[in-house]
Amino acid sequence: MKECAYCNRCFDDDVTVCPKDSQPLMETLAGSCIVDTKYQLESCIGRGGMGAVYRAKHIHLNRPFAIKTVLPEFASRDPQAKERFLQEAQAAAAIQHPNVVAITDFGVTGDKLFYYVMEYIEGNSLGDILRKEGAMAPDRAYKVFKQVLAGIGAAHRLHMVHRDLKPSNIMLTTLANLQDDFKILIPLTDEPEEKKNTDNEIAKVVDFGLARFVKTAVNRSSELQEGGLVGSPLYMSPEQCEEASNVDERSDIYSLGVILFHMLTGEVPFKGSSLTAVLSAHLLKSPPSLRSIKPEIPEKLEKVVLKTLAKKPDLRYQNISEFAEDFDVAMSIYATPEGQKLNVVVQTVPPSCEIYIDDEFRGRTGPEGRLVVKGLKAGSHKARITLKGCLDWEQAFTGGAGDFNLSATLQRKEDIALAASAKLQGKTSNTTRRLPEARMENTDSVYYRAIPNQAPEISYLDLVLGIVSILVTLTMTRAFDNIDPLSAAISQRSGLPIESIVSYLVILTVVGFNLSIIIPDQLPNYRNSIIFGRIFNFTSLLLILTIILPLIIATIFKFFSNTENVPPIAWFGMRALVIGCCLLLQQQAKSRRKVGFLS
Repeated sequence: MKECAYCNRCFDDDVTVCPKDSQPLMETLAGSCIVDTKYQLESCIGRGGMGAVYRAKHIHLNRPFAIKTVLPEFASRDPQAKERFLQEAQAAAAIQHPNVVAITDFGVTGDKLFYYVMEYIEGNSLGDILRKEGAMAPDRAYKVFKQVLAGIGAAHRLHMVHRDLKPSNIMLTTLANLQDDFKILIPLTDEPEEKKNTDNEIAKVVDFGLARFVKTAVNRSSELQEGGLVGSPLYMSPEQCEEASNVDERSDIYSLGVILFHMLTGEVPFKGSSLTAVLSAHLLKSPPSLRSIKPEIPEKLEKVVLKTLAKKPDLRYQNISEFAEDFDVAMSIYATPEGQKLNVVVQTVPPSCEIYIDDEFRGRTGPEGRLVVKGLKAGSHKARITLKGCLDWEQAFTGGAGDFNLSATLQRKEDIALAASAKLQGKTSNTTRRLPEARMENTDSVYYRAIPNQAPEISYLDLVLGIVSILVTLTMTRAFDNIDPLSAAISQRSGLPIESIVSYLVILTVVGFNLSIIIPDQLPNYRNSIIFGRIFNFTSLLLILTIILPLIIATIFKFFSNTENVPPIAWFGMRALVIGCCLLLQQQAKSRRKVGFLS
């Protein structure tokens, strides 16, 4: 028999070129395309290290089947290959369950070709679906995985461990209808994407090539595989990674946990750049949290999955029944009875709001503020409610079959702005008025950001006021002998350079005061700095003590005393100019940021 390497169709030996692709054919199996005078091989649908699987048609029944054979080159190298192949067929045939591929025939051809016949499953593997679509919706994952548990449970009841459970060994097809007690199977890929229906998906566990019996019932002492590293690394249990020969049903439960993790999150829990890294992760690393990847996953379900992934078999579920029971409880919200749907009753204040569920427009609430959204699938959804002039209202919710009530009160943007202004004004009335920081406020569970500074662009008036006040201060401290009457009097009596110290302190005070307002106002990166708020408070106090208070004292001395320490009129004008610039600068900031002096 020959095959086309491009379309995988099978031909008799007398054909040399594929009539479809016009490509030369390669020899594969000995003999013709007719196996045992009953089955005509049509195309190769899978090939592994030990055997190949072909789509075939029963010549007399005109019905498709799948036929698995032992590759001749493999059988010649391994004398026990045919015996293990026979035991694989016996193992799969022993499990008679709707969710396990059915074995219908076994035989040996005249050319010593061993084969067994399976039902033909038209569809996609779970692995292909996960690679293409990513994480499954929880309700779909529930329906599919529940069937997988049932199929593996049937194998475990016969004391058989699969040992190679992975998404590519789970086939999915759909049941279109029932006619005359025959199930008509329709391929998943025949329907357009927008019309594809997954409600009636059927899961089938396939490939029992690595299966083994862990207990003997009636003369079943022979094992289908001895110890050694067997399985698929991404889904192997820790005991398989250690090449243990005494794996039992709990090893399959671990692999099922990895598959369920993959179905729910779109990722496997343990990855690595090499085989050694993956095996080490199974043995040593703790699995990541499912909810850290998909927050909508129920907490109960996460606990179930993590229990299956325990490193020690004694800490996992001890049998499929325990696993299935907890899985049903955790996923009960998705177990919607046939014909029942989720109805969401939405009540809004104010009325006439637009309702979106899962980003799809569902209608408007009426004058009474009520809308019923019917026909949703049970499970997790996201609601968004909008109205012009109001902040959007969003909430994720999970509901089962029946009615689910959803109430929303929308906040007007105008009301929120007024509330923010009132709160900020109230905070500046206390005795420690410091530069307020941009912060998150919370009003009736609606969050908004109050940014006091509404003019982040550079204010040239602020810069001019700051520069003028600093230059006048420098001129004042250098142009007059006495910085103020009080410090001059103290210097004369004590002999200490108090005037020089006060002069430098006045300069630092004016510079610090201006910078504490200008920098946070003009540079967004420093707008929330606590340091500048403290500098503002400290320099405000020094401004009163070193500039305003001496001005008051000098004014009193000027009119009520003849002391020689009273400065000239120009000194009063300069100091008044400095104070005026600082007050005007502070007033500019106050209009934006509600900044005030210490009181």
